[in-house]
Amino acid sequence: MVASSNTAPVPIQTILPLDNETENLKENPATTNIPESLEIVFEKTKPGQYVLVKATIDGEAYLYLVSGEGEITQKFNMDADWAASNDGTQLLVMPYSSGQFKNFNSLTREWTDINIDAECYEGNWSPDRKYIALSCSNGGSIDIYLFDMSSNSMSKITDCQKQDMACKNPSWSFDGQWLAYWKVEVRSGTDLLHEIYYFNTSCIKEENCPGKEIGPITSDSNPTWSPNNELLAYYENKIDVYKIDKFGSNSLFKTINFDLEGEENLQNIFCSPDGKYLVSTGAVWDSKIYIFSLSNNTSDAILLKGENIVIVGWLVIS
Repeated sequence: MVASSNTAPVPIQTILPLDNETENLKENPATTNIPESLEIVFEKTKPGQYVLVKATIDGEAYLYLVSGEGEITQKFNMDADWAASNDGTQLLVMPYSSGQFKNFNSLTREWTDINIDAECYEGNWSPDRKYIALSCSNGGSIDIYLFDMSSNSMSKITDCQKQDMACKNPSWSFDGQWLAYWKVEVRSGTDLLHEIYYFNTSCIKEENCPGKEIGPITSDSNPTWSPNNELLAYYENKIDVYKIDKFGSNSLFKTINFDLEGEENLQNIFCSPDGKYLVSTGAVWDSKIYIFSLSNNTSDAILLKGENIVIVGWLVIS
């Protein structure tokens, strides 16, 4: 379970600024050769579960590895987008400029090339490693696409052709039965719609996913899944945890409340692969991140300060 029902508000304590230099912090120079750069970093990283945090320092993008206890263990910069699988074993590297995608398997510490050369980001592996769900630009809108590893082909499974509409942040359940995404509509600079939808992934083999989505679930942040396949949504300063039955119907199972000391909203929420933590940024992207400990029905929060912070996900290093 992620946490007990109606968890008491969580206190927050400041631990460490992200942009501080510390004794255990190892900085690596920028390079366009993604594998060589990261191989050196991960060879020196001790086994454990880490939060991947992207932040901007002096105009350059850096990626941090942060332990659940708030210790920054690695820092390096790279001109690329990043995405981790929900189980924390795969790290997808997607160049901002044209170029082939790369994938890092944290269990074997091996790199492979992925034959995707498209304007896509927020990649999320299916648990069986047969597909990658991606947010891809499509004529001014953003849709969810599936990349089939066996055929090296892409297929679109959402339809967000409306102006100022985006379907993004795809996320697979741990058992692979469900694929959720976040639907955002913005007009004239005002947020009108924040909703989560999800597919029964049997539609992939049947090749009829468009129009088969189930929802909506109101959420001010992206969908994330617990290891026992509960769907987590954030709304009105709380985490709503939903159970999905075999027919696709959802029911509110429990609510997790947090005391955020004036922070009105969370964004960019990810559940850890072991189900013991939630990590998130604040509503203001350049403010801070929170790591909420949910193990043993206790809740402790760690606050890390930085600039333009984006959570990439979790990485489990063996």
